[in-house]
Amino acid sequence: MEERTIGRIDEQGRIYIYERIRKRANIKPGSLVEIIARPGEIIIRRASSVVKDSMGCFKIKKEFEDALEDIDYLIRKISAKRVLEELKHK
Repeated sequence: MEERTIGRIDEQGRIYIYERIRKRANIKPGSLVEIIARPGEIIIRRASSVVKDSMGCFKIKKEFEDALEDIDYLIRKISAKRVLEELKHK
């Protein structure tokens, strides 16, 4: 079931997302969120982890497990850069 609320954007462009909404979307402090802008709307949703979604597909040595978060960040950064480049060419 969908839950809606009305919020306000402050002078610095920030939006406060109420705790009940964050809990429903499983967004915690420090969570990565995906922000999608379309004409007339902005969608904010919990970002999935490329690395976590791929768990079990690859064998990773124990000493590299701590690097998974860094790998996920780099994959996202590269993907976002490619999307922005594609949008510039349209």
